[in-house]
Amino acid sequence: MTVSDVVDFSPTTDDGRDVPITLADRIKSDIAARRRRVVTLTHPDAPRWAMKFRVPDDRAELAPFFDRENKAKKATKGRPSAFNLDAAILAYYNEGIRFEGEDLIDQASGAPLTVRDRGILDLLDVTSASEAIRAAYVSDGVVAAVSEWLLAEAGFGTSADVIADEDEEDPDPTTSG
Repeated sequence: MTVSDVVDFSPTTDDGRDVPITLADRIKSDIAARRRRVVTLTHPDAPRWAMKFRVPDDRAELAPFFDRENKAKKATKGRPSAFNLDAAILAYYNEGIRFEGEDLIDQASGAPLTVRDRGILDLLDVTSASEAIRAAYVSDGVVAAVSEWLLAEAGFGTSADVIADEDEEDPDPTTSG
């Protein structure tokens, strides 16, 4: 038996007929639902701002940010640089901005405004999307916390739950006596 052979008849058509859904279809659907996820994050120290961010899919997407941070450290010989890794990550993944509960929308296109839009850069009197993130959140500590939450939402820095097999009494060997 293969994964595609396992069939479930849970959904039905409008006329009440069962529609076969394979286990493979359900797995593909689950994976697709977890890709291109967007979360809205705020911080208690910046409660009027809520930013929407696309959740990173994998570590390879983040590699250019870490490379740039390393280059900045080398260029400044270990001294602090103007590059802010957390702000760069948030700027890149920003999908929308909400201020005081209202989504900021481009009036001409109807699309959500992001920190990369010229109007937002001008409004915040900055020249880059990273600077816009820092200007909106004011504190680099808040920027770091929001970035950490976004990366945690993607699964980075979190741990998986241990699930016991049916025939195993204690899945955690450190707790057995």
